[in-house]
Amino acid sequence: MKVYIVGLFLVLLPFLGFAQDTLTEYTEEGRSESTDSVQQRQDIIQDATEKVSNRLIRELIGDARFDRQINTIKTKIIGQSDKYIPFIKTGEPRTDSNRTRMNVTLKVSQKSLVSLLQQSGLMSTQEGSPSLLPAVTFTDLVNHKSLSWWINIGSSDDAGAFLKTQERVFFESLKTNFLKFGFQVQDPLKAQAKKTLPPNLQVEGLRTQDYLMMGELLKSQLVLKGDVKIESGKVSQSYKILTRFTVLHSGNGRVVADSLRNVETDSGPFAIVVPKKMAMLFEDINQDLATQFNEAWTRGTLGANLIRLVIKGVFDYKNLESVKEDIKTQVRAVHSLSERLFVGNQIEFDVDIEGGIEALSKSLGQVKWRTIQLRVDSVDANRIVLK
Repeated sequence: MKVYIVGLFLVLLPFLGFAQDTLTEYTEEGRSESTDSVQQRQDIIQDATEKVSNRLIRELIGDARFDRQINTIKTKIIGQSDKYIPFIKTGEPRTDSNRTRMNVTLKVSQKSLVSLLQQSGLMSTQEGSPSLLPAVTFTDLVNHKSLSWWINIGSSDDAGAFLKTQERVFFESLKTNFLKFGFQVQDPLKAQAKKTLPPNLQVEGLRTQDYLMMGELLKSQLVLKGDVKIESGKVSQSYKILTRFTVLHSGNGRVVADSLRNVETDSGPFAIVVPKKMAMLFEDINQDLATQFNEAWTRGTLGANLIRLVIKGVFDYKNLESVKEDIKTQVRAVHSLSERLFVGNQIEFDVDIEGGIEALSKSLGQVKWRTIQLRVDSVDANRIVLK
């Protein structure tokens, strides 16, 4: 009996390292032109593994380095895919002409993949953790002052000094909370980042694409677009603090994390009640943003295109699972499907896709549903409704 227990432990040992890791599930179609059934399965698994691996690695190290190091990636990384893909499940084979196709489900450890890239010299330790560039405007409507590090607004008087202090408090809180998850935060003030920006980005009223350009110029994968406003409150000597923050992926513009908070201080002197409330508020916001971003990072969906899929209708758990399986097996553009909200006769999913939403809508319209029949009801910029 002892021999069998030891043997079982040795079989499971390679997978124990993934026990505390977050695994992201991907479904990819693999193909083979072999006529031998054993070779077909090997070819299909290899094809699916390469497709998923290439997509994730390209996102992590960038297109230029990926293209230069493609041979090294194939031998040193994909050749050791078992180190970051501990689980693989194959579906039913489908044959057309001289080619066999099969859907393959792979569970990937983003953490292990990053570690392997670092060990192979394809990614430095700092590159393993995405860099966040904060671009936050602080506006004091009570004293009529405003401060943004990328433009020449603000003065050295008491009000200007106050905003500069709050800016520093916010940056330090942001850095501390993101570093808890191992993520880097750029300090644009110490780095004198403004000197790197062209004049058209050193102005007020930047558009979203301007913030994305700022991230690319300063070599930051993420940009925190933020706005903090202070105004008079409803009660005498109280003040409102209005905040809005959005973490954007500078490569594809995807919203990775966001926060919208409005609070009011107690009554008291501006110089006392406002800094106290802002310090508490900044800490709560930055904890929330860091947690949201870490979830996206560990799922491996940071650079993917995310859309919302809404399904309306009456269905039980069995039908729901059937719908999810139909999408995963018949819609190649879908990389992952995560339930977000289930209310009444409506369920919403976050869907990571390859390509555009119009192509996805067309593919969903061609799905052969096994249990309930669905059709595309509406499509907008990042949302599809089926009913």
